Amino acid sequence: KAFEEQAASDLHDVAAFDQIGRRLTVQLMKLGLPFDATSLRFMPAYRDDNSLLWDMNTALSEDRRETVVRERFELKERLDEPWRPLRMVEVDMRRRAHYPEWDFKLEDLREAWATVIEDAAESPPDSRRAPPRAPRGPLRLGGLGRIPDRSLRLKRLFDGDELDLGAAVDSVVQRAGGRAPDPRIFMRHGRRRRSTAIVLLMDLSESTRRFVPGSFSTVLEVEKRAVTLVVESLDASRDRVAVHGFSSNGRREVRYVRIKDFDDPFGPEEKARLRRQESGSSTRMGAALRHAGEALKGEIAERKLILLLTDGEPSDIDVFEEDYLVEDARHAVTSAAARGIRTFCLTLDRQADRYVRRIFGSRNYMVAERATAFAGSTGQSLARLIAQ
Repeated sequence: KAFEEQAASDLHDVAAFDQIGRRLTVQLMKLGLPFDATSLRFMPAYRDDNSLLWDMNTALSEDRRETVVRERFELKERLDEPWRPLRMVEVDMRRRAHYPEWDFKLEDLREAWATVIEDAAESPPDSRRAPPRAPRGPLRLGGLGRIPDRSLRLKRLFDGDELDLGAAVDSVVQRAGGRAPDPRIFMRHGRRRRSTAIVLLMDLSESTRRFVPGSFSTVLEVEKRAVTLVVESLDASRDRVAVHGFSSNGRREVRYVRIKDFDDPFGPEEKARLRRQESGSSTRMGAALRHAGEALKGEIAERKLILLLTDGEPSDIDVFEEDYLVEDARHAVTSAAARGIRTFCLTLDRQADRYVRRIFGSRNYMVAERATAFAGSTGQSLARLIAQ
């Protein structure tokens, strides 16, 4: 009551509030209630916004009423609008990797210059189309090199590197007993195949759409037949094989597809994925070789190989210098060799000598003269690489 009579008319009158407080203090002391003005602290309620001090029933001003009406009208309009579905945004889930490129004129390595984009996983294949036919007769990868293995011991031999003590003792006992001794008293260590990890890298550029001279098969079809035959002929217990392909549309879009990876079987799905590959775009060889080398980086094998199947020299739409991509590919091959990865090229280009020797070296390429011999040449090249 005192607040309404003395302070409600002017909330900024400090003297009125002080007088009211003194009167309340006197009343509390008369009632005998304990009171200490030095320690008394009034704590507001949790999240107190002092709304009790304001009269919420007072009439709104004209401007405020117009604002409230306009806001209600706009809200009603939004609620009455028909529902529209959200616009779907397609997210590119493809993996990207950035690689340097060698500028032979500047003699400098351009860091993160080329972008390799891996295609996303494909849906289950449609196998209505017949697979490419392989050449008649099985492909035998003979002459594969073997290395000595001290864990393998061949005993009781007529000649060898060491004396087989057990056989020698038996021979002495036979001689002492008056019998003819067994002359097979030698032994030597056995030999075994080296474990290998191989990437068969297919050129999928537009030039592989052309027909091979003297045949009715395109270059890409010949590559597919060679890959199918070679993968099926390798020893799965010793050789880990991956089949990859590449093409490019400038340095920012080097398309890379994994047709078969190291841990994948070469089953119906992988064969159908191989059949679905089509020719297109250009041939940025250096970036693809570097990416194939990165795929081999995690493999545990005694020998790591990249076998490139192509039909021409490297080229791309954003490169106009004749030797730029050739020198970059050569740098990629040299860098891979420094990491223990050997690169070999098999090409159908009969005029490839002028650039392929510069890229891969004089002993690391082969030119197939005919389309029918391409699969066999692929097997021979691979056998030569594994044997060395």
